[in-house]
Amino acid sequence: MEYGIDISNHNSTINYDEARRFGKIAYIKIGEGHSWIDPDCDKIYNNCKSRGFLIGFYLYCNDNTSPEEQARFFKERLSNYSYDLMPVLDIEVNMTNYNYTDFVNRFVKAMDQETLIYTYRSYYTEKLFFKGQKIWLADYTGNRASLIDNTMIGLQYSDKGLSSKNTDVSEWYEIPYTKAYTESRFDPVKIANDYLNGDSKKIKQVQYILQALGYSFDKIDGICGPKTTKYIGELQKELGLNVDYKFGPHTIEKALALIKENW
Repeated sequence: MEYGIDISNHNSTINYDEARRFGKIAYIKIGEGHSWIDPDCDKIYNNCKSRGFLIGFYLYCNDNTSPEEQARFFKERLSNYSYDLMPVLDIEVNMTNYNYTDFVNRFVKAMDQETLIYTYRSYYTEKLFFKGQKIWLADYTGNRASLIDNTMIGLQYSDKGLSSKNTDVSEWYEIPYTKAYTESRFDPVKIANDYLNGDSKKIKQVQYILQALGYSFDKIDGICGPKTTKYIGELQKELGLNVDYKFGPHTIEKALALIKENW
């Protein structure tokens, strides 16, 4: 089991070092609906990234605009950041313009990537009807027997966590890695070969691996530029390997072993 926090402009002044000691997962509010941007998002992101959190983002939805418009806005905002965890749709509002389940299904389809759903227990049981969709539930009753079915992977059990008493805290039964991040941790020979052949998607995976080992990128872009090349050399030196600035199979195997050892 892992632990984590979720943060927005309402509690952006928390003690981030304390939060990192508590857990390694941080979900950051990116905005609401189809246009509102959380004013503290960048500040929170930088604080979390500098402390080595696994980072994800969530969008608080409404029913003022279509799920497709809100998914488009979410994806546009996500393109400004590198992130390790699945994007999250936060659905808590009473909807009059859309069917609840239909809204979620349309939103997830428009996201075109695996998306986690956050809501509270009664909302899930009374308003949402779907199977197979991974969910993150809020339940502050103290009841840990909360696994409604095997799709619930996270439980937000308090909104008064940490010493500040104003932080949402969760326990995670499965870390909701993005597909790209998950793929970056496996099949080292294939990733290395694709990387050496200039596959931009695999270069992104290499960048995710480097980032997981503490090498900071402003943006995961799939371009093997000077910073990526420099980091590969630094990592090879750290691992005691021949420094050739190429992320070959031996380098990537050693890198993945280091990630496993640290985590």
